[in-house]
Amino acid sequence: MKDQVQSAPWWIHLLLIVGVWISIVLVTIWSGFVLQKVWGWHMGVLGFGPLGLLQAIGVMYVVSYLTTQSSLSFRLEQLQQAADSSRSDFDNYLESTFFGILSPAIVLLMGWIVHILQ
Repeated sequence: MKDQVQSAPWWIHLLLIVGVWISIVLVTIWSGFVLQKVWGWHMGVLGFGPLGLLQAIGVMYVVSYLTTQSSLSFRLEQLQQAADSSRSDFDNYLESTFFGILSPAIVLLMGWIVHILQ
């Protein structure tokens, strides 16, 4: 007799999808805010004007698009490892959200330290 794996109810999957989209929006706003602050602290010295939040998000996506192309194979390896692991989708979601919040926070902290030392 085959073991039957019982899947989660449909609404759990829906909540996960909605949670992912909310996380994407919040991490995007957070990352844009960080870029806006770091830009204002360091790029003003070079004569560039300040960025608004939406401009910062736009610059962030352009730079991400340009730099991600070179690391596509690395990202594919990460996705393959995540698929091969026994971790749940929810664990992968939590990890992505955590690093999506932590990475800009570290950039903000380091940018602020450099700004204070100038």
